[in-house]
Amino acid sequence: TTENDPFAVSEEEESSVFASWGADMDWEEGKYYEFNYAPEITFTRLVHSYGKRGNFGLVMYINGILQPCKLDNSEEKLLHIYELDNEEKKQTISFSPVVGEKGDKLYVEICKIYDPNFVPSSPYPHYKFSHEFNNMTVTVDVTETTGKTYPPICTNYVKEPVTEEIRNGFQNEWKPENDLDRMDFVKTLKNGNFYTTEDYANGQADQTPFEVTDSVEIALYGGGEPCMYRVSMYINHQLVKGAFDGMDYIDMEMSKNYISRKQVDYKNSGIKLNEYNFIYFVAVPLYGEYAPTEKRLWNSDSVTLMGY
Repeated sequence: TTENDPFAVSEEEESSVFASWGADMDWEEGKYYEFNYAPEITFTRLVHSYGKRGNFGLVMYINGILQPCKLDNSEEKLLHIYELDNEEKKQTISFSPVVGEKGDKLYVEICKIYDPNFVPSSPYPHYKFSHEFNNMTVTVDVTETTGKTYPPICTNYVKEPVTEEIRNGFQNEWKPENDLDRMDFVKTLKNGNFYTTEDYANGQADQTPFEVTDSVEIALYGGGEPCMYRVSMYINHQLVKGAFDGMDYIDMEMSKNYISRKQVDYKNSGIKLNEYNFIYFVAVPLYGEYAPTEKRLWNSDSVTLMGY
């Protein structure tokens, strides 16, 4: 600890706030927003910060499809990255939905991304808090004919039962309930290898970075009742086009006692790789019978991909 340590606390304190950041939506509870063919929908959005200056991202999905938007008076983008000074505020977010036909109910996921500017500078294999997503959901009813169809969605994946050996690897010694019964997982598998919590704890999992010669696979598994998720893949925050049998998105079920897996193709995406890159997946719930408060959007931990 030094006098310049931003996390240092005095002898009288047990903790201190280094920085905080939050967002609120100014919209009427229970109100649905209607749109015709190509309107622009605008929400008042209050973003506040306190303490250390930080960088944040904003990205949107509509029923799992990446949605361009405008932040305040900016140009339309798929991803906004910005920095907030102490007490700075951004006011509005606006968008013209890219999908949605008459009679559809659209679930608009407004996602905050923490520390999107972080890029690995060493072969550290994966990291959770940088690039972490946090979302809020707004519902929009489509009341007019729009002609806005969905892109092709892949539905071809492998669904395997969880074996007793795998279940044992998720038994938490501090909690009576198995982790597979109380948690959901969205993981990036390297060369098809599936590791349990116990494997990581015992140092038996491969935690080296991905190389371009390695295969990449997405896996969904965990507790809860079955729910379909629309999954997309990203390298350096760029959507990997054609990752799922030539399609940009895949619908996969997450359900108790099963593992859903899909090997992906990112090598023909046209994304230029640097020396150090990162891969993550975003899984958006297709709520169906569930309310937005009952299921949540997931992003996998970012994993490092060596480009050279």
